[in-house]
Amino acid sequence: MARELTFVLIGQSNMVGWTESKFRELPNWMKTKPRNVRFYQHGRQMDFSEQPGGRIGPEVAFSKFIAAYYPGRRINIIKLAVGGTSIYDWAKIWNPRISFRMTGSRIPNSLYALLKRQIQLSGVLNGNG
Repeated sequence: MARELTFVLIGQSNMVGWTESKFRELPNWMKTKPRNVRFYQHGRQMDFSEQPGGRIGPEVAFSKFIAAYYPGRRINIIKLAVGGTSIYDWAKIWNPRISFRMTGSRIPNSLYALLKRQIQLSGVLNGNG
């Protein structure tokens, strides 16, 4: 198989799967995991399945389309979600003037550090990225 591709999906509650989209309501072709895709969450490999409450996150549809686009590549999808955050909260260089924090954390770069650690724990980059 050709060189691996790694995609990092970050977000809030929708990324976790707290949506109205239900796994059981998907067409059957969407319920099977693409053979060339691996999923990671919380630093470990995860199953391709529904989230608590039968909900799904965007990784289900994303994986199907990205696998079809790169059929000869192994694809890693790392998913991390923290509720009440803005895109600025994930920045490597955190700026409190543009950040909107509902999480209460005032630790600069805390989400970036968490994201970096989750990627390291997944082991998919192995120092090559």
